[in-house]
Amino acid sequence: MTQTPRFSNVLRYEWGKSLATPVQRALLIASYAATIPMAYALYAAFPLLGDTAASWADLGTIISYIPALLFIPYLVLLNSGEWSTRSAITTFTLVPRRGWVLTAKALIALFHIVVYITLSCILAALVMSYGTPPEGVEVLWQFSWSATLQSVIPALAKYISAFLLGAAVMNTPVAIVLALAVPPMLSIGSLFGGLGERIILSFHLESTLSQLLTEPLTVAVVVSAVVATTAWLTIPAILGITRTLQREAA
Repeated sequence: MTQTPRFSNVLRYEWGKSLATPVQRALLIASYAATIPMAYALYAAFPLLGDTAASWADLGTIISYIPALLFIPYLVLLNSGEWSTRSAITTFTLVPRRGWVLTAKALIALFHIVVYITLSCILAALVMSYGTPPEGVEVLWQFSWSATLQSVIPALAKYISAFLLGAAVMNTPVAIVLALAVPPMLSIGSLFGGLGERIILSFHLESTLSQLLTEPLTVAVVVSAVVATTAWLTIPAILGITRTLQREAA
């Protein structure tokens, strides 16, 4: 009888797989490296964006958004890669407990997400410390948990959603398109105005969470946040878990 490996071994195995291919390594390294030039560029551009105050948390999350064009595909690949390449049969032969595999992938994804956002915030703090503040921009160093969470939570949800889409769709190109292309398309809903605008934007995960964290709580704000989190987090999570546990690894 084959002995089931311990979870710590599964975690090490999945960690190795998360950096196994040249594409994965290139995406991860490039996304981290791209935060460096973006840190100074965005800080210098604050006057052009119309801001009169720059906090390290706000700038850090903005820095993380743009290199996300590389980071999001990496998160998608953590789940969808082995289904696209049909290597899932090897994984689930070695580790019959599929729940352990998915849990290990989730922990690895969360680790990379936290490191990525933290790196962006650290770079923002360094630029604000040693760079010359643009004219008219006030540097804000006060730490506030509420203000920090208002900046970090929408970004965190966006990256978790990309990971979940990879598990739910199990097709790398489709999942990447959903994660990268659909949110900007939803932003176009602001052009419609009225009821159409409210309905379309209620599916935009980042904007609805930002409203929930920064604006007075109203029924419309809460409903929009529930709709967006259901569409981008809850449904992909349910589909991802169900398909991972039930799909034939062939």
